Amino acid sequence: MKRQEVRGKAKKAKGKVKEAVGILSGNKKMEREGSLQRAEGAIQEGSARHTTKSARFSRISVRPSVSSPAPGNASSYSE
Repeated sequence: MKRQEVRGKAKKAKGKVKEAVGILSGNKKMEREGSLQRAEGAIQEGSARHTTKSARFSRISVRPSVSSPAPGNASSYSE
């Protein structure tokens, strides 16, 4: 697990706690802040996962297969 993903999970957990405290205390501002923090953490966590997956796939090189010339370009391959 990458650092960014761990930070996202921590931010998401803190946001959940802050949101719950806001709900229990009736503090709408704290509830909104917690909800926003939870969403930010989810985005940060998700982007870390996406970055990790794309980094894995970027190492794989795909070479185009060699195919026969197109019908219109047959004259460029004359003997």
